[in-house]
Amino acid sequence: MSPFIRDVIVVVAVLRCSLLGYDPALVNPYLPKVLENLGAVVYEELENEGQTFFNITSVVSSHGEQLMLKQVSDVK
Repeated sequence: MSPFIRDVIVVVAVLRCSLLGYDPALVNPYLPKVLENLGAVVYEELENEGQTFFNITSVVSSHGEQLMLKQVSDVK
């Protein structure tokens, strides 16, 4: 099995089966494997009627530069 496929399986398993709940920030260590200079994605946690939702508000480069998004993107 290739290292890339193994990483994808780890991310999916952790996000779907986490005993601590859904945490989209767990994908951040794997982002540089998809886009070389992407260091992290910043999320905003929202609650509505007892459900938790996440929005991507900015991205951070591997050099620490933060880019705020004009329009937030919801995590589905």
